[in-house]
Amino acid sequence: MSTLGDEHFPVLAESCKRHGITGLVMVGATHTLTDGARVTEHFLKHKIDTDVVVIPSTLDGNIRHNFLQTSLGFDTASKVYSQLIGNMLTDSASAIKYWYFIRLMG
Repeated sequence: MSTLGDEHFPVLAESCKRHGITGLVMVGATHTLTDGARVTEHFLKHKIDTDVVVIPSTLDGNIRHNFLQTSLGFDTASKVYSQLIGNMLTDSASAIKYWYFIRLMG
């Protein structure tokens, strides 16, 4: 079951067009992979100039496919997220006029 309903696609497409977003990166497990495929199909059908990249990520190891050697896992996610959060904290300390939001999986 996908987490994005069909009613979300026009809103997402409009946001990408309005803000000039040329690339969308989705990180997640099976639902995210399905959503990424559906978003890509919608964007192609409606000629939205935003590329969609999906990075398979699971803490449970439940993504298996002949074309995937491995997925992003818990250890990798912990290290990458802690590095990215540290980078954002450094940026936010010097850019007081901006807001930073971090949303993590799990």
